[in-house]
Amino acid sequence: MGQKIISVGLDIGTSTTQLVISELILADLAGQGKVPSIEILTKEIKYRSKIYFTPLQSSDVIDGPAVREIVSNEYKLAGIEKKDIQSGAVIITGEAARKKNSKVISHQLADLIGEFVVATAGPDLESVIAGMGSGACRLSKENSEVIANFDIGGGTSNIAVFQKGELIDTACLNIGGRLIKFDDENRISYISKYVKEIAASLNLSLGIGDSLIDDGLQDKIKKIVEQMVQCFLELLGFKPLSDICKSLLVGSSLKNSYQLDKVSFSGGVGEYFYAVSHSQRKEFNDLIISYGDIGPLLALAIKDSELKNMVRISKTQEKINATVIGAGLHVSEISGSTITYTGNSLPQKNIPLIKLFTAETKEDLEGLGWKIRQRLQLYNFNDEKQRVALALKGPEVPSFSEVTEYARQITTGLREYIQAGLPVIIVLEHDFAKALGQALRTLLGIGYELICIDGINVNKGDYIDIGKPLSRGIVLPVIIKTLIFE
Repeated sequence: MGQKIISVGLDIGTSTTQLVISELILADLAGQGKVPSIEILTKEIKYRSKIYFTPLQSSDVIDGPAVREIVSNEYKLAGIEKKDIQSGAVIITGEAARKKNSKVISHQLADLIGEFVVATAGPDLESVIAGMGSGACRLSKENSEVIANFDIGGGTSNIAVFQKGELIDTACLNIGGRLIKFDDENRISYISKYVKEIAASLNLSLGIGDSLIDDGLQDKIKKIVEQMVQCFLELLGFKPLSDICKSLLVGSSLKNSYQLDKVSFSGGVGEYFYAVSHSQRKEFNDLIISYGDIGPLLALAIKDSELKNMVRISKTQEKINATVIGAGLHVSEISGSTITYTGNSLPQKNIPLIKLFTAETKEDLEGLGWKIRQRLQLYNFNDEKQRVALALKGPEVPSFSEVTEYARQITTGLREYIQAGLPVIIVLEHDFAKALGQALRTLLGIGYELICIDGINVNKGDYIDIGKPLSRGIVLPVIIKTLIFE
């Protein structure tokens, strides 16, 4: 029997907050007398909290104490204590990630509930997380298909496209189920600026206090959600990209340089999309009254649209729970002998790893700098750059010219990152960290924070902890943390 790990995942989203507890079984599969090879044998969800509306102190401030109370109460209901938890993740997504205190909240909660992976997810990274958590990534690998997953929450729609299990494209639209809210008297209590843009493009007017009793309001809302669905069709390349769709984009549109096989849905809107059949539909006002927003109307508008005639619809395993269901300690390793690091750079904790190439893809040294710049955009949010580590395979026996070119391409790709004074962290699979580290040090200058380690194999989505030096400074303890999705 392997080692049992209890892992907790906490997702703080635009509309909802939820907690999941998982049990992971780790085992050494290397055999007696061999170098340990720790793998996750099984993973099982043991407890799911109820789904809470994300508590807010104001429209742009998360209610930290209320979130902490949710976590504490759910621990009691699940019958666990902080000491029982070995790993986990706190993920802040959607509009919640744009709140003024989102970064403070994530770190406060990580401190409250242990050594967790902490990520304030930008729109592209959130697309990837949701696409993996929904099961779309796994399905695309199992069926050798191209699948686009739409994770539609309260404030944003995050799209990730997977080809045979590999991420090939992402996009995000400011479209969500709670961009219009209603009060207990069925009057509009909130209108997002993005809905106002859509309404203006349709020559419609909406105002706070407008009542559902007014038939004209129902017609306006139907036209708005139908326009949202049209933006989805345009994003997928089925129709030309309109000005309103362009204005709702967060970043770039999808490339559409591939043949799409299926589309899937997750998030709160995705939950309703799959749950409700035509025979189970409620009247317009009843949907609004039940949920206090336009989420169900958006789901039904997608179901009624021409999308089903353009591409096959795939059902996802997880919908509203897609973002993250747990995070586990995956493996602990030692990197040593051929490493480079500066004395002031350690320890480093919860650093997301950027793996630029898959096992089947040849590392393109010539275009490496450009690829680094492109991938770093996933980790820049609200113009704030996060610490990251680059994961590369590299040549088994590199020449001097190859090492020099790797160093040049890396520093070129990390130019803005270096200008911000953030440490350069390189994780190599093959054994040339010392040589590459020396070449990087020449370009960065003496004293710049630099860590270059090797002998470490990682996966996309992993996080890394690098501890203080051991054994007279010749080895570094390394922990790889993997977000575990069901």
